[in-house]
Amino acid sequence: MKPELRFKADDGTATLDGLSLVLAPGVLRKTVSSVLASLHRTSIYHGNGYSWEVFQNAGLGGQPCRFALGFHDDKLREISVGVSIPGTELENGWPTRAAIEAEVEFVRAVFSQQFCRSFSEGRVSFQWGSAWSMFDAKAVTATSGVRYAETP
Repeated sequence: MKPELRFKADDGTATLDGLSLVLAPGVLRKTVSSVLASLHRTSIYHGNGYSWEVFQNAGLGGQPCRFALGFHDDKLREISVGVSIPGTELENGWPTRAAIEAEVEFVRAVFSQQFCRSFSEGRVSFQWGSAWSMFDAKAVTATSGVRYAETP
């Protein structure tokens, strides 16, 4: 069974069912990497203090989910999520615009439930940061996730 990714509205933290880790602003990359090793897909290091750890085989709202954790100076700053909705139309192996819009709408519905806010505009700001789900016209893809506010 795939662990379900769940967000808390009051502080933006995330958990995965069955795992003890709380994904919160400032959590260290090495802590995440060891707890989530079975879900790890790849690492991306930008050489400027920013890095990403990419994970797969999770769930969000009951659908297959992949997620990436964005770190700055090895501290968590952002969580990016994407879902794979079964039966979505592909064109030459890529999702169609309709499939991308379906993903955006699905994630907005899940985020609306988990964050207790409407995501009809795509982005919602909180005291702890922001959450979003929208179509990225430049990359021609869905973009969804949370970004934590800067802390001193």
